[in-house]
Amino acid sequence: MELILASQSPRRRQLLEEQGYKTDVHPAQISESISTALPLDEALERLALDKARAVRPGFPDRTIIAADTVVVYDGEILGKPADDREACDFLMRLSGETHQVKTGVCILTPGMEITFTDTTDVRFR
Repeated sequence: MELILASQSPRRRQLLEEQGYKTDVHPAQISESISTALPLDEALERLALDKARAVRPGFPDRTIIAADTVVVYDGEILGKPADDREACDFLMRLSGETHQVKTGVCILTPGMEITFTDTTDVRFR
């Protein structure tokens, strides 16, 4: 099966291709801000759905996968670090602690829209 990945993530593409899927990358050109008006899981699913729908017109007969991931620590969403210093700060903050990694996913086929959120607890030294 050939999939459209509505994401620039090289890791997502790698994971799909390791499972035997041929994957064409077509990132959605939308804002990736997460709505604060919805519970976080719903907001992540909505963002993934918006990404998938944004690329749908170019691929109406194909299966599209979109996802968005955030790190949550102590109730706060840690965004993408702005630079190496902020990345180090995040890692120091998370060191020895448990945080959550949440990914909202959308699988869009010609006849179906499936959305879900997966949450993983992560602890590192």
